[in-house]
Formats: sequence, C-alpha cells, structure tokens
Amino acid sequence: MAWPKGKSRKPPAKAERSKFAGPGHGHAIMLDDEINAGRVPLDWSAQIRKLYEEGGCDTEMQALLSQWRGRHSIELFEAWLQREEEFAEIVQYGRLQAKAHWMREGRTSINKPNFNTAAYQMQMFNRYGWANSATKAAHTIDAGPTLAAILKDIGERTRGFPIKREDESRGNQGAAG
Repeated sequence: MAWPKGKSRKPPAKAERSKFAGPGHGHAIMLDDEINAGRVPLDWSAQIRKLYEEGGCDTEMQALLSQWRGRHSIELFEAWLQREEEFAEIVQYGRLQAKAHWMREGRTSINKPNFNTAAYQMQMFNRYGWANSATKAAHTIDAGPTLAAILKDIGERTRGFPIKREDESRGNQGAAG
C-alpha cells in the first residue's frame, strides 16, 4: 500500500469554525492557511511520512506541528484529524507505518548480539499495549490453549479410567522369580 495521495479539502462546518478560529481570522485554522502563512512547510506531508516511517508516534507529530507553528495545540492536531482529510489519511497510514517499523525492528534484530530485548519489549508495551500475559494484551493472536489447560483437560477426561502399569501390560515378564 502506498501513502495516501492529496485530496481536495472542504471547509469545516460552521460550528467547528468558532472553536478553532485563528487570532483575528474569525474562521477555523485550516492547513492550507497555515501553509500559505509559512507556519507549516510546503513539504509537511513528506516530513510527517518520514517521522512515522522511522517509528514516530502522534506525540512526536504534535511536537513537530508545534515546532512549525511556534506554539503548541493538541486541539488543532485533533481538529485537523477530523476535518483535514489529507492530513488525517497521512497520520492514519503513518500510524500503520510506525507500527510496522517497530515490528520489523524486532523481527530483524532479535538475533543480533547487541539487541536489547528488554528495551524493545518496553517500547512495544508502551506503544502498542503489549503485556507479559496473552490474556492481558490488548492486541494478541489466539494461539490456542496453554499446556496447563491441555493437561487439565486430559486429567478431567481420563478421571476414573483404570491405569495400567508398564509391568502389567507386559504380563509380568520383567519380574524376577
């Protein structure tokens, strides 16, 4: 899958305009306005793509946006996700790229002698909700029953069956007389 292509933007609904109005503008702060005013670089999408491809997260994206604009606004980031289609698509696909980066990092580095398993594990715990137990993880693959569950099931199913000992099954051939 390729990065999303740019699409035309539509103005926000009237109710949204007042909530995120720029100083003295009387309208919502739009991405195009910020680009035209020089507060967001022309290559903004390439910079966002690069950040996410390197494993970046939304917090880093918000910091980059704050750096460009010279002020911080979580609300603006959230508003652009809602009303700026191109921005939202790039961030959404970027999140996938970032997760793929970290998965690839673990897959390709696991056998390297300097791979820090604990640091990688903490990255995945904190970024993607991994947990030590498959039952606690937010995103796990059902690997089937555990060995303990299988043994418990076997024990319950065989309860009451007669148990033959090895020497009984050979007809006491091994007994010395």
